[in-house]
Amino acid sequence: MLRVKTVQYLATCDRTRKYTDPSNTMSQNKKATLIALTGGPCAYKSGMLLFLTEELTQKGVHVITMPEAATLCIMGGIHPMHDHVGVSTGQRAIMRTCRALQNIWTEAANSLITDRPVVVIMDRGVADSMAYTPEGMYHELLAELGTNHGEILHEMDCVIHLVTAAEGALQFYSLNNPARYETAEQAIATDHRTREVWNGTPHYSLIDNSGTLEDKKARTLDVVLNAIGLPAHVEKEAKILVRLLGKKVPVYHTSFLLDQFYCYSSPGTEVRVRKRTMPQFGFAVCIYGQKRPTDDGEGRYEIETYMPLSFWDSALASMKDPLYNTVSKERTTFLLDGVDGAKHYAELDRFLSLELPWEDGKDLRLLEVEYTGTRPEIVLPPWLELIADVTNKGAFKNRSLAASDVG
Repeated sequence: MLRVKTVQYLATCDRTRKYTDPSNTMSQNKKATLIALTGGPCAYKSGMLLFLTEELTQKGVHVITMPEAATLCIMGGIHPMHDHVGVSTGQRAIMRTCRALQNIWTEAANSLITDRPVVVIMDRGVADSMAYTPEGMYHELLAELGTNHGEILHEMDCVIHLVTAAEGALQFYSLNNPARYETAEQAIATDHRTREVWNGTPHYSLIDNSGTLEDKKARTLDVVLNAIGLPAHVEKEAKILVRLLGKKVPVYHTSFLLDQFYCYSSPGTEVRVRKRTMPQFGFAVCIYGQKRPTDDGEGRYEIETYMPLSFWDSALASMKDPLYNTVSKERTTFLLDGVDGAKHYAELDRFLSLELPWEDGKDLRLLEVEYTGTRPEIVLPPWLELIADVTNKGAFKNRSLAASDVG
């Protein structure tokens, strides 16, 4: 699906947000798209930044790239691994530098006088520091910045993880970056930790080393074009009905609560208000979203606007369509193994306010996996029991589920 998120951040240390007013059209003024390009050591991030800048510029996009804060600090003599610097001092410098650069770059991007799409591509984000810092220290450093991990996860329009060459393309792994010091084994471990720290961000794509480097570049470009809202291979979604075998997901995951309701809208446009709550981080956000199908019907355009939490109650009272129930669910995000070492970002939904329309539907969950191009082969882990593939089945669309049992 094509997504355009209309969020503007002000360059203040407390991360005050400027909220745009929702409109019942798809023609809101777009702000700069904010993308974090992350991954393990030697994942081709620098080369990918150059490639994306060239390709996007040719397509009429104004591209702003943000340098990696860790490289700036390490090359400047502030290395967290040096005994006389230490992890706390080093990571504090890196996180503050990254936050300052993000604020300044985003403010400048949103101040440009142009009709062209604008994108800010960051070489890593603040959350990356969690992969190199003890968890307690990381949260303390975030608190010094006046923020928390839940907010960090929701600041990006898109997070793209490029897998280190050490995993799947070992012949290309090298230490040609002066700030890189990891062995191949350490690089893989760091790569996996970095995947975990971004788990739970709304729009995440993992680009592995299957295929050629050109394949990796093409897949990354597709994700970026989708995030900006420009023509690309439209993202699609596989939806599978499953049963969780056991009491909890046995792999690294992030769980949070989702509440949403549908609003009055014009024909062909879907309007909803969604609240995402991460109690483990003391964070919640309200999102006003609009969708309409693409011309070919294969995907959809989506605009999302972050709103103050108070908007939830006012919209519920004045905008909710009475033909649809409010839907509450627990969403768990994790990486799902595919064939040939491929990884897919998966969302597992447990509905709290309704039962799924299936015989013996108790305790069933919906597994969703987004993809572009040809649908990948999805291999379920042994702790998920396949019930049915319900992709494109109307009864399992969110709007249909919300309409069930409405008197």
